[in-house]
Amino acid sequence: MSNNSQGSVKGEAAPMVPPSGSASSHGPPLSPSTTSKSPELPDELVQAGWSKCWSRRENRPYYFNRFTNQSLWEVPVLGQHDVISDPLGLNAAPAEGGDGNLGNGQRKRRSSEEQGAGPNSFKRTKLCLQVEPTTPISPSTPGVKPWSSAPEEKQVPVTTIYWDLDVQTNAVIRERSAANHLPLHPEIELQRAQLVTKLRQHYHELCHQREGIDPPRESFNRWLLERKVIDKGLDPLLPSECEPAVSPSMFREVMNDIPIRLSRIKYKEEARKLLFKYAEAAKRMIDSRNASPESRKVVKWNAEDTMNWLRRDHSASKEDYMDRLEHLRQQCGPHVTAVAKDSVEGICSKIYQLSAEYSRRLRQTHLSLLQDPSTETCASPPQSRLVYCYPVRLSIPTPALPRVELHFENDVACLRFRGEMVKVNRGHFSKLVSRVIWILLGVI
Repeated sequence: MSNNSQGSVKGEAAPMVPPSGSASSHGPPLSPSTTSKSPELPDELVQAGWSKCWSRRENRPYYFNRFTNQSLWEVPVLGQHDVISDPLGLNAAPAEGGDGNLGNGQRKRRSSEEQGAGPNSFKRTKLCLQVEPTTPISPSTPGVKPWSSAPEEKQVPVTTIYWDLDVQTNAVIRERSAANHLPLHPEIELQRAQLVTKLRQHYHELCHQREGIDPPRESFNRWLLERKVIDKGLDPLLPSECEPAVSPSMFREVMNDIPIRLSRIKYKEEARKLLFKYAEAAKRMIDSRNASPESRKVVKWNAEDTMNWLRRDHSASKEDYMDRLEHLRQQCGPHVTAVAKDSVEGICSKIYQLSAEYSRRLRQTHLSLLQDPSTETCASPPQSRLVYCYPVRLSIPTPALPRVELHFENDVACLRFRGEMVKVNRGHFSKLVSRVIWILLGVI
């Protein structure tokens, strides 16, 4: 019974008395919080504040608790949870019977809905229709498992993954020949990870040695993504065949941090210090580089003018400092960029050349691990027929792979290979396993 109806029921309810014609002729109805002990309830319920009352509106008995102002259609159950300290009943023991997992409020609400669904009720019952989807029949393809496999043939993964990559396809393509991609190998992947870490360290050192700055945050990762979009090389991660060799994104990000990296400013003192550092760094850079006399004159004059203004004016606001910094960047920025252009292009081209060298080294090592791929019999050319989209088949067989130890510690997957251990979150590990399976098949 809802809270809105409690007030009306209290006003029209009385202790449990058999309904008769004379009941309505007497005075106003009694409140359900009567002190008279009802013989129809156990002593435990009476001591807990429960009493049996009669609802004239519903023409049926209900039970009211004078301590908690709670009303129920059904007989209260001993040992129920306290609605004040535990309103959801999380700490309550499950009750017996078919409605054991339903609380008093749910049983009360269900009873009201069942009573209200009479001939004059406007509530409509929802129709639950079970529609079984039809699966298209896959064309027969030798060596290819049909996509429309039965549900019982599909293996359920042991752990929950983030994405379900095993999605049925409705795309129809022409049958393709086997691809020449090299199969995955743990030793190659370990060497690739080491070379990528080494290349990242080279990038850090070049930025420090040539420009005296730290590399921009996540700049190397963005460079990998930008290069792989246009890369025509054979390595799945390291770029090796890109035009142009100088990455525009890496060049732009490094140039934005020259002569110093600009950060977000919150206070006036931070803006003052940043303006002074920029003027000092620009003057020092133009003095140490091979710049034209005109560029040297413009940068030094603006830097010295800014320093004199900082020493002279101590009442400027944060906005004044930021406006002065923007003006200084507009005056000195083109000259600083012209001086540092060759050096930054050298950083970008050097990283690309190292990446191409590492890519060639990885492929040579990978080919040496394969078991005579040239002696394998060539697959017959595919027939020109339409089939459902299927994973790419590799023409080079996978060699015998070394053992990788795997064990789980709570929600962490621990992988050990050649004495080196890597710990990965169990959910992420399940997703990676699914992706590696499809990478082996050549889909992703």
